[in-house]
Amino acid sequence: KVVGEFFGIKVNELKSKKKSKQIAIARQVAMYLSRYLTKMSYPHIGEKFGKDHSTVIHAENQIKKKIQADTELNNKIKTIINII
Repeated sequence: KVVGEFFGIKVNELKSKKKSKQIAIARQVAMYLSRYLTKMSYPHIGEKFGKDHSTVIHAENQIKKKIQADTELNNKIKTIINII
């Protein structure tokens, strides 16, 4: 919910099959934070997003790479963590 509000995207859009760049990044961030903050299993997170566990693994890996190269995204994720 917090990630959706931060990116201006409805929760149901995060769980949808929409693949626009804005929704995809927000979804990946939400999956990454679900794993980072809760240590839920990949299948459990995937189930919550209506995705396969491999999608969650991919999202986590993508965000890990992006936050190393993209200071702005890294700062956004830190801000979201502080909000949570």
